Amino acid sequence: MGWEKLQPDGRWRAYVSEGGRADRLQANAIRETRREARVAAKARLEAKRAAKALEPHTLTLGAYLTTWLDHLETLPGRSRKGLARERGICKALPAGLSRRRLADLRPLHLQRWLDSCAKDDAPATRRKRYNVTHSALTQAVAWRLLAENPLDVVKPPPVPPSEVTALDEATTAALLAETDGSRYAAAALVAVTTGLRRGELLALRWRDVDLDAATLRVARSADEEAGKPVVFKAPKTGKGRTIGLMAATVAALRRHKATQAAERLAAKRWVEHGLVFPNTHGEPWRPSTFSVGWGRLMAAHKRELRFHDLRHTHATLLLRAGTPVDSVAKRLGHASAMTTIRVYSHVLEDADASAVDRLESGLGVVLAGNGATS
Repeated sequence: MGWEKLQPDGRWRAYVSEGGRADRLQANAIRETRREARVAAKARLEAKRAAKALEPHTLTLGAYLTTWLDHLETLPGRSRKGLARERGICKALPAGLSRRRLADLRPLHLQRWLDSCAKDDAPATRRKRYNVTHSALTQAVAWRLLAENPLDVVKPPPVPPSEVTALDEATTAALLAETDGSRYAAAALVAVTTGLRRGELLALRWRDVDLDAATLRVARSADEEAGKPVVFKAPKTGKGRTIGLMAATVAALRRHKATQAAERLAAKRWVEHGLVFPNTHGEPWRPSTFSVGWGRLMAAHKRELRFHDLRHTHATLLLRAGTPVDSVAKRLGHASAMTTIRVYSHVLEDADASAVDRLESGLGVVLAGNGATS
């Protein structure tokens, strides 16, 4: 039901309503044209309809976030590290924003907050603040506390791509020679020839490795929290994957398995977990402890190289060799090839230039001989 009327000042007023006497909703609007007035009135009616369906509440943003965080605590599979990060971000909200009623929250309030964070926060930190708050407000919509998420119309803070460190073939060989004889020798070789993440490597079990078929199965990843035992969870993207192994990797793993067996017999204390890369007692190797030891080994050889850079090296060598991006993405366990393209865009640009050079030395020579380029 509705109508439009021309006003004395030349503008139009539109009126719309719906429902019966007990639950009737009404809205009106005045605009320059008849159509604009009708559209605005309908929009207001739609907003009232959405608001009527919401749960009545007087929660402030801060009070709601406390409820949301308490809910996250009950969900299975949530890491304490992630929960602590989310609590820290929520507690760091400005007092004025935290005290604002959730129903009164507008995109501009959140945009001003994110802009103010730019003075002290790194781009990645601003993005984390955005992501956590967006997730919280999305849940508020699902709980019918908000009609829409005000952050949906606020652009996520941009994060410049991080610099990727990767070695060439000769430097990779030199690095592996330097690690030979250390506890990291086999782990480094597996990482640089498979692209496994540190957590995936430390969660690898011998039953996940088929040396005869030259494959390994990535089924889980090691994670840790201060003061607690290492836990194993699904890989980063939530999916496992099977990776083919180079002959050199198979040979190295066979040697490593024999060495581990001798170490087990000689150890005063050994708790068998079936891990390919356990600590000196057969137990899960803490990722942080692993990285500290790797850092010391690199410092001894005057190198500045993170263990994760071996994964970057693996991807870079594959892409420069002309391996299709989707194949590299599957091997790395990326959710999509777009992730691979974003992280290794500089490598793909170099690969394109090399491809043109190969065309010039092949097809280009033939075309020049036939006079096609004249």
